[in-house]
Amino acid sequence: MSFLLTLLLSLRPVQAPRSEPPPILSADSVRALVAARVGHPRVPGIVVGRIAGAEMLRLSEGEGISGSTLFEIGSITKAFTGVLLADMVVRGEVALDDPVAKYLPPGTRVPERDGIPITLRHLATHTSGLPRLPDNLAPQDWDDPYADYDAARLVAFLAAHQLRRKPGASYEYSNLGGGLLGFALAHRTGASYGELLRKRIFEPLRMRETGFAESGKPARTITGHNSMGEPVPAWHFDALAGAGALHSTLEDMLGFAAAARDTVHGPLARAMALSQRDMFRVDSTTSIGLGWHRRTRGGRTLIWHNGGTGGFRSMLVVDPGSARAGLVLANSALSQDELGLALLDPAVKVPPLPPARTTVPLDSATLARYPAQYRLAPNFVISITPRGQAGLYLQATGQQRLRLYPSSATEFFLSEVAASISFETDSTGRVATLVLHQNGAQQRAVRER
Repeated sequence: MSFLLTLLLSLRPVQAPRSEPPPILSADSVRALVAARVGHPRVPGIVVGRIAGAEMLRLSEGEGISGSTLFEIGSITKAFTGVLLADMVVRGEVALDDPVAKYLPPGTRVPERDGIPITLRHLATHTSGLPRLPDNLAPQDWDDPYADYDAARLVAFLAAHQLRRKPGASYEYSNLGGGLLGFALAHRTGASYGELLRKRIFEPLRMRETGFAESGKPARTITGHNSMGEPVPAWHFDALAGAGALHSTLEDMLGFAAAARDTVHGPLARAMALSQRDMFRVDSTTSIGLGWHRRTRGGRTLIWHNGGTGGFRSMLVVDPGSARAGLVLANSALSQDELGLALLDPAVKVPPLPPARTTVPLDSATLARYPAQYRLAPNFVISITPRGQAGLYLQATGQQRLRLYPSSATEFFLSEVAASISFETDSTGRVATLVLHQNGAQQRAVRER
């Protein structure tokens, strides 16, 4: 679920598929790519799987890493939630255009805009109009941000929130929407989200190790690492589990990938087919299914989802037209998206990992100059808060808190994205402006308090 500053990032374009299935990398070539990345000190381990026709490739690299190692898969969870919704539609238990309010606890108020309610389809396609994160997400521990976000907080947010756009009008990626969808589907059946997935997806596909660490329960995943290579705690989930709670293994995920590439045979074929259908057009090459993203170029369509938590990254990509699927799981927060795409098409170039950044120690008096709110746009504020003696935190409106690392007394960088900030002072020496640096551009945010 990563996540990142919405105004600052754009999804990297997917390599254009060709009309004929491209050749695929040899096992030795894949092994070399994986070994080069795990050799990086900030990537402790990677597992890779590929299905191409009747052939299956499995690779694992890193100490203590194998096909049975549990990884957090982050937002790939949304693909499972989408398949779950499709399964319930196929069974006649819900309809895509049912208002989500119909399947929430009695008395729950769900915001509307211009008389248009938020439906299950809107949630699954990120067109609900809900923000990426709820504004009452205020965890006790930002290293485990969803653990204490429970049903009461979710219901309270919905009751107070006003939509800024009509449901169904436009695409805006929303972890909140994915979590609300899982919450609603579970309430419809009377089962927990985890139990519903186990009965409807995990058991039919023999996914025996897949699940998630609920609040108050220890996680069984291998230790994750942020993009600086620092060990970080596991993530736990409560009401928003449908957005990113799942952890899984290479073996289990290959079972899910095999089912996703074949929408004709198997116990979930009808649900898979419905979940991958084009539901909302984003632009000329991108559309959204139920929980899946779709990228079409040159007559070929890739069905995919990536994922990220505090210490893990994942990528699942399926090419139904060539009966191929590729999977990457890593216990590092550095992106593995291109590696996943390259498993299916060698024309996708896997870039080198970004070089490690150097930090400098700053005294408490210097760090204390910067915490404040800085307004970048009328509805977009960047909050800077202390992070002990190590640096600062940055949190943008409606988004997750991120770590800032000092590279000088006035400059800090974000480890999760290729962006940095610097601070400027006024004539009195007071810090007055935050400057955001990304993609060659500079944006200034004025200090408010």
